[in-house]
Amino acid sequence: MNIYNLFTGAAAANYNRLLYFLHKLNLYLTRACLTKECTMVVNNRDSEPEYFVVINEEEQYSIWATYKEIPKGWKSVGVKGSKSDCLAHIKSVWVDMRPLSARIVQIEHGL
Repeated sequence: MNIYNLFTGAAAANYNRLLYFLHKLNLYLTRACLTKECTMVVNNRDSEPEYFVVINEEEQYSIWATYKEIPKGWKSVGVKGSKSDCLAHIKSVWVDMRPLSARIVQIEHGL
């Protein structure tokens, strides 16, 4: 027996909407898996992703996944590793949390 025969009227319309939604979802996921991000996730399911330590013009640090393009305004500081390794590096080098512009103003005003 075809499952479609179980639905009539409004239920059949809902069933058709569900099939259409599932079809569109499948197309979306298929396209998404052609990107680098999905490939990385699929290929490394059991391993922890690697990160870069990045810094911006205000000398603020962050981490960024290696499989993603580093956003404008940020650059790698040359440290790459696990999330915990990168965070440990940031903790050791980022001793003054104030943005660079705030530090400059405070120095200029003798604060």
